[in-house]
Amino acid sequence: MVYKVSEPAANSGVFIRIPAPPKSEDDAINKGIEVQIQDTGDDYHCTGVLYSMTQAKARPYKPAGEWNTLEIALTGQRTVVKLNGVVVTDYDGVSPVPPKNGQFEPDRGPRPDAGYIAIQHHGGRPTIWFKEFTLITEYRLIEDHSLAGVL
Repeated sequence: MVYKVSEPAANSGVFIRIPAPPKSEDDAINKGIEVQIQDTGDDYHCTGVLYSMTQAKARPYKPAGEWNTLEIALTGQRTVVKLNGVVVTDYDGVSPVPPKNGQFEPDRGPRPDAGYIAIQHHGGRPTIWFKEFTLITEYRLIEDHSLAGVL
């Protein structure tokens, strides 16, 4: 997906692995996984991490007003997130994660290999624009973490 934010505090995300159509944002939060979009959070709450569950390996976001490319690859339980070509998250889906720290963080536990996706935006003054959203249904992860896909 290609997106840009009006300011670094813009707070959005992409929910993945939601097992059933979410009835509310809480369903998506607690039954799926959020790939965070927010440049001002700490290393567990910033762009490209699995919100509050993985620590950022890098923070390669572009300044507010510039377009960013976010790639999310799911292979079984493994989730790899790249931002502007740099790996931010590579999570195997089974390694321990930090405990839930507050009501706003997702319930811990296993997630399905596949599921529904959803876009989130917390609202407020900051704006986020999505220019492109591409779903590749078959792909393979190459050793250097790039994707080779078939539509």
